[in-house]
Amino acid sequence: MPLRIARAAGSVFYGGERLDPDNLEDTFDHRVWVRSVIDLDGRHETLLNVHTKRKGHQEIVLEAGGERLQLTDEVFVEMTGIQPYYTKPRENCPDCGRDVGVMNKTFMLPQARLIVVGPRSYQIVRDDARKKT
Repeated sequence: MPLRIARAAGSVFYGGERLDPDNLEDTFDHRVWVRSVIDLDGRHETLLNVHTKRKGHQEIVLEAGGERLQLTDEVFVEMTGIQPYYTKPRENCPDCGRDVGVMNKTFMLPQARLIVVGPRSYQIVRDDARKKT
């Protein structure tokens, strides 16, 4: 069963058979960094920086409905499209730099919609995941 995730530019997810959530950097098999997400005139692309322990670093551009990123014989990543994420950023005082509240403008940040397919034993952990307490 594939996992569908949406990741914004600058986010990372880790994959591996024996991931330790307390020590992701030393236990991952694959680290995928979403460098940029492009939503321009019907063009949906994402630039990924992939680090594997066997192959080292590689950069790849995935297009929606295009080629897959084959991580292993059984694990691959595919882009299905773009998901818009709307946010109102916080505003800082220009004089003192303190937070003065939410801006009136709404910004759309495109997120890449990805599918990760692999065996049940393959785990994925996002860089922004929080532990259950």
